[in-house]
Amino acid sequence: MNPNIIYWKEEPAERTWKPIPNTPEARQHAIKQGAMFFTSSALSEAYKGNGQPEPIRTGDLVVDADCAEDPGKALQATKTLCLGHLPEMYGIDPYAIRFYASGSKGFHAEIPASLLGAEAGDSLLPLIYKRIMADWVQKLALYNGGQKPLIDLSMYCMGMGKMFRIATVKRSNGRYKVPLTLEEIRDLSIDQLMDLTKAPREVEPPIDPDLSASEELENLFKTTKYYVHKEIKDRPEAPPLSEEARKRLSEGLPPCISQILSNPPAKTAVINFNRLTMLIVSFFHTVGSARTTALTQAKHFIENYTDSDSYNSVDKRQQHFEKMWNYIEGNDKHPFHCKYMLSLRLSGFDCKACAIGDQTEPTPIHIVYEDLSGWLTEDPPEQKWCFEDVVPKGIIGGINATGGTGKTYFIESLMIGSAFGREAFGLFKPEKPLRVLAHLGEDPADVTRRRLHAIAKTFSGEPKELETVLIENLRLVANRPGPLMEFDGKGNPVPSQMFRAIQKEAEQFRPDVIFIDPKAQYYGLDENSNDHNTSWVNLLKTLTYDGPTLLFTHHIPKGQDAFNPQSFRGGGALVDGSRWAMGMKVMEEATAAKYDIADPWRYVHCKMTKNSYAPLDGKDIFFKRTETGALDLCLLTQTYLSRVADRIKDVLVEYYQDGGEELTKRDFIYSPKTKTLRDLVKDEFPKVNREKLAQAVTEGIKKGILAEVESSEKPQSGFAAKILKPAGLGW
Repeated sequence: MNPNIIYWKEEPAERTWKPIPNTPEARQHAIKQGAMFFTSSALSEAYKGNGQPEPIRTGDLVVDADCAEDPGKALQATKTLCLGHLPEMYGIDPYAIRFYASGSKGFHAEIPASLLGAEAGDSLLPLIYKRIMADWVQKLALYNGGQKPLIDLSMYCMGMGKMFRIATVKRSNGRYKVPLTLEEIRDLSIDQLMDLTKAPREVEPPIDPDLSASEELENLFKTTKYYVHKEIKDRPEAPPLSEEARKRLSEGLPPCISQILSNPPAKTAVINFNRLTMLIVSFFHTVGSARTTALTQAKHFIENYTDSDSYNSVDKRQQHFEKMWNYIEGNDKHPFHCKYMLSLRLSGFDCKACAIGDQTEPTPIHIVYEDLSGWLTEDPPEQKWCFEDVVPKGIIGGINATGGTGKTYFIESLMIGSAFGREAFGLFKPEKPLRVLAHLGEDPADVTRRRLHAIAKTFSGEPKELETVLIENLRLVANRPGPLMEFDGKGNPVPSQMFRAIQKEAEQFRPDVIFIDPKAQYYGLDENSNDHNTSWVNLLKTLTYDGPTLLFTHHIPKGQDAFNPQSFRGGGALVDGSRWAMGMKVMEEATAAKYDIADPWRYVHCKMTKNSYAPLDGKDIFFKRTETGALDLCLLTQTYLSRVADRIKDVLVEYYQDGGEELTKRDFIYSPKTKTLRDLVKDEFPKVNREKLAQAVTEGIKKGILAEVESSEKPQSGFAAKILKPAGLGW
């Protein structure tokens, strides 16, 4: 079997890339010839160019952390990721990771592919690695202020790959990239580590590091691989611009291109000099501009885009611009299109001011038909649950609540319980820790933080461990709402940029459950229109196609019934479009009287009003509001019956102490001679009747408040009667 291919080059950026077999001998020979870099991934065959079959790419997951103005930040980012997050969340042996000081402004790490179960590689390996790393960067906030990542995400390139500096080879600055031990990168200061780069060095390899795959990390790799391939497969090609659109574009720079040329955006996970240059060049080619014209109009961009490590001079940026011009010239696979520009998620310009406006062809709808093989000949899969036997998986559901019920606290409790994999309120039980995406649109972040801090204390576990799990599983946006739909120029409801942002986040984060609170902050349409409410629910439903459950809250105006969706604005359409619904309202006077509660405003009454996948049990759920606004589950039926049973016990104690004759349960509940005893109970619980008394006696016996003991008198039948007595008093 032929070895894989890698590429090497010397220090100067303009040197050509030279392919060699990926063998130790070939690498050593290249170093003797002046190699300063090898590509970080190997290819199963030489790269044949864009549009040709992709080779299989193999290699470790490399980390390039750098920060020119403060290398200490790069060091901290490396430690946070490799010594903190990876061992804590995925259980890997940190001694399996190889560490280096780059000899300039940062640090490198090599995470063995075996830890991810990725030794076999993949044709899209760089994209898979990039998705994983971008997720970690965002989750751990590894940024140098703003949105510039401390981890260089441009390392994960398709094509021939990305060059990665060779260790112990002298750099042009006189220093060396040198290996480091785990203890050195953990304990030494930034100055001490920089001193080590003054001369080549070797380190003793760690003794028997565990290179076996982490189950959690392997699952992450497999899941990410699935979604990357799915996105590539499902990605529709942007339709070519019409001749009319090309003509209009040639009359002047569109707002998006003008914005990039005059005010180059900062580098982010999706924006870099190479990608911006590709878009600019493709635009000028599309409208038929000459090379000199394009260079003149792009002069400011080329001279002022300084947020690039690879293209860190005007000469390098101009050379790259001309290289891209030559590459795209005559290549019809890179037309300019709004779709590609919008994928950058830039702000600061108005598409409606563009000459082509709505002239672009709409993206075609791809209808996916189900494969019916085995639908009748094989057993169907069991129902999957987000919360066991309560909320199904992969559906959209609504929580409709009147004011003062604590709906946001309720949602926040479900968020925390889901992320921890713990049961919330004794009712909502996830089968495992869930990945949670939450958009809370009402309260400031500090209020949300105080609530989540208090809620987390109700779960057992060390705070640091719980916080680590929370960081891994919860993606939260607080007090940054925006409409998910808006009206187009013809008055039709269409998805907004806010929705596109959430959609993109869901595609990258892959949540198990999504929370949106409340609907009013994320709506944008006519509240009274059933058609608009249906459109909104159907749009949210698209976020559930890959498996997440989505729950939103809806505020019900005072005087309307949260248990009757037809009674409030848009409620019928909201519930019709949802597959699960729950109502929340402040306890009503009639309900309070039923349970002899004097302060009903402290209680919240909940009920599931729709469940399309399980019988609707109609059970009442009650919460009591605490002084801090928290919700405590209150089993009122059992609590009420227990209180009645306690009163029955007190009455019976006094009765038997006064020498009263033995009473059976039936005697106490139904006999005329015990009416005075029943009246003593009713003095405290006026609403209690014989049915409630019977339930209270049964509850009291079950809870050990009351007891049934054999009568001391032997009856003629030979069977001793069961006498109702107070429990625990030696009767």
